[in-house]
Amino acid sequence: MDRGLQLTFNLLLTLLVKLPIVAFFFKTKKRQPAMGIALIINLVTWIISTIIWLKNPDINQVWLKAGVAVVEAVAYWFFLGRNLKKALLMAVLTNGLSYLATHYITLPEGFFQKNDNMIR
Repeated sequence: MDRGLQLTFNLLLTLLVKLPIVAFFFKTKKRQPAMGIALIINLVTWIISTIIWLKNPDINQVWLKAGVAVVEAVAYWFFLGRNLKKALLMAVLTNGLSYLATHYITLPEGFFQKNDNMIR
């Protein structure tokens, strides 16, 4: 499968896993702004970690996710006003589950239609 397509699928899968978990940690009034900020935090960390991975594909994915979890925990603490324990819990939980989801849920090889298979 095309690398760009796989990265896009992993980003969407990551957001589908992470955002509901972040929403769980907030009351109804603060949930929507928290999810918006969490979306921005996750997009920034995803872009940075993808650039690091593309520059060094031999890097251990677990260590990369651990680094992302630490950065996201600090961002959740700073931008969302969570105490450090809750921010760390959110970051570890979301990154652990998103790692498992992106590692075990993949698109099959022929998932998208090729141009020569299209019905005209």
